Amino acid sequence: MSGLYLDNDDVVCFGGEGYSFSKAPTATVSEMKSSLLSSWLAGHLSGWISSGIACRVLLAHGGGWQAGKIRFRMEFIPDKPKVPQQNPSTLASNPESSLDDLRSQLNPE
Repeated sequence: MSGLYLDNDDVVCFGGEGYSFSKAPTATVSEMKSSLLSSWLAGHLSGWISSGIACRVLLAHGGGWQAGKIRFRMEFIPDKPKVPQQNPSTLASNPESSLDDLRSQLNPE
């Protein structure tokens, strides 16, 4: 199942009282982020990171209200991606590359 990344101006409408970010039942993604950074996060974290919280979303670019769940995830992106290491025995047993094969075919001497 693929998620939908929300923009700061998208609006979310929560069905349950316990999960709204203000007295209003709707909030923009920007308002949600600000509220989460304050003290609200500690009291409601488990639902946000496990199965998600039921809500409806109204995208800024149109399409009407869409029912679903909102869930927060943490993603790690390494600064330096790990490069797969080659086995030294493989390199020693096959010293020629495919480019060497191509060169020998193009320049038969």
